[in-house]
Amino acid sequence: MGKSVRAGRIAGMPLAVDAGLAVLASLFLLVLTFQVLPVLVPNAAISSRLVVAGFTVAAFLLSILGHELGHAFTARRYGIGVLGINLTLLGGYAKLDRQADTPKAEFLIAAAGPAVNIFLGAALTTALYFTRPTEAIAPSPTLIYAALSWLAGMNIVLAVLNLFPAAPLDGGRVLTAVLWRRLNDAEKARVISGRVGLIVGALLSVAGVYQALQQRWEGLILVVVGVFLVSGARSEIASAVIRRRLRDTTSAHVMKGELAPVSDSLTAEQLLRNVNKSTVGTAIPVVRWTADPIGYVVPQQAASLDVPQRSWTKVQDLMRPDADVARAWATEAIDSVLERQNATDDLVVVIHDPTSGSVVGTVAEAQIAPILQPPDIWGRDIATPN
Repeated sequence: MGKSVRAGRIAGMPLAVDAGLAVLASLFLLVLTFQVLPVLVPNAAISSRLVVAGFTVAAFLLSILGHELGHAFTARRYGIGVLGINLTLLGGYAKLDRQADTPKAEFLIAAAGPAVNIFLGAALTTALYFTRPTEAIAPSPTLIYAALSWLAGMNIVLAVLNLFPAAPLDGGRVLTAVLWRRLNDAEKARVISGRVGLIVGALLSVAGVYQALQQRWEGLILVVVGVFLVSGARSEIASAVIRRRLRDTTSAHVMKGELAPVSDSLTAEQLLRNVNKSTVGTAIPVVRWTADPIGYVVPQQAASLDVPQRSWTKVQDLMRPDADVARAWATEAIDSVLERQNATDDLVVVIHDPTSGSVVGTVAEAQIAPILQPPDIWGRDIATPN
């Protein structure tokens, strides 16, 4: 995708337009002006065709926006935040702040977009009845009729294509909702839907290459769509596998325990000399006069400093104060821990035993890094937490 440009807000939701949208609009403008309208209205002047085509393309882009607004408003209804709507070369997408909580919400959010296009297609088809050509009409009404016909058809096509049951299309999310309800496992359902998307995308790409080799250049469109499906499906699968790992892994499985504290008066250079490689990425307790920690430091922060800086930078300058450190139970799932973590801070979590309340270990980014490693393209979970 190209660079996105902010285009204002709709109902409080940021709207961004990708530069690639201009390519899509230009393509449709040329197709309408020089291929579709000349066939339907042979005697229309090129200037008239160009004006009508321009308004028609603008209306079609608004129908794409309506599609995404359908997703966005339905997501809001289920308490899911909308971070923004992006219009791109391949249509658009509504960026949500989290996944749906139930199969019903997943189904309705996914179906809302195509439902908007079906409604628009039906409304435009009704409008065609009132603008149908008669023997005595001028070219302009005939052009309007042709434009409405194309717009109605494109909305129906957009709905049908999006409902194809392959992730990341809306139909793939509908399939996810159905499988989720049957399997009672959201992430497993998303992996299966993503695999269908991989297969469909690969088949479209192969078909497109075959057509291109036969000098049927419309096959290139199939290749673009196929690559888009494969890329999107792979992302869906990886995200689902990683969410499942985070859900199924507890703090106790990844934490580092029984760590010897370090003094806050040590320099970064001394800190690095006092720790071994296995604890460079670990959150180590920092003490001053007593045995109670006043903060936690990750030696990796010291390693990232320039060599001269290490000689005068103290541990107290690098540590996270005890009061600012996140806390979690040893039995708590990592996904729950991360939800409470400030996204702008480095991950430092102190782990407590749920029975005694005592500190039993710490978790830093290095401990969860293996969980966040992507699986293979088919979604086979090859990462193993430390």
